[in-house]
Amino acid sequence: MNEKVLKTLEYNKILNQLSEYACSPEAKKRCLALRPITDKAQIEQLQLQTKDALSRLFRCGNLSFSGVHSVNDSLKRLEIGASLSAAELLSICSLLEAAKRVKAFSRSEKEEVPDDSLTGFFTEIEPLTPLYDEIKRCILAEDEIADDASSTLRSIRRSMRGMNGRMPSSRCATAATVSRSNPSTKARFLAWYMTSPHPVPPFSLNRWRS
Repeated sequence: MNEKVLKTLEYNKILNQLSEYACSPEAKKRCLALRPITDKAQIEQLQLQTKDALSRLFRCGNLSFSGVHSVNDSLKRLEIGASLSAAELLSICSLLEAAKRVKAFSRSEKEEVPDDSLTGFFTEIEPLTPLYDEIKRCILAEDEIADDASSTLRSIRRSMRGMNGRMPSSRCATAATVSRSNPSTKARFLAWYMTSPHPVPPFSLNRWRS
């Protein structure tokens, strides 16, 4: 259709109102890119889908698509063998959670109803529940990975906690102060002794005492 005609009809205002209901940036772009169609069969199919969607909402209530994000960039990174950050994994998890919610909506029919024009869309949705559960188990926040994310990480953190337990903060602070105030060999040795998890016997320090 001629763009001048669309402008006269204030078609852009209709699209802007529609896009306000979009739950993600990608969905909003698709709303704003809509153009009138003239193919009769396509028009009838889209009208049928709208009718079936409304019928499902009447039967099952509203469906939330919150949490839907585009993960295209992350998928491209995976294709070239790159690793994903915690934030990217959480974004994927959010998308899978939305997919899980939509799948549950399609199964929440309280009565047997025949397939409609939307059944195929719901059937193709795969929540990938094992992947969702694994991400939730390992990634606690963008800056926090669970100890049990891997056996190696658990072992490293256990060792670090053990070292911290053998090195009280007061000794570390004192050692740092001594080392900064007196960079001599004697001071450095005393700083090492105070922070060492296995200090040398006291008698060996006699010659270092003032």
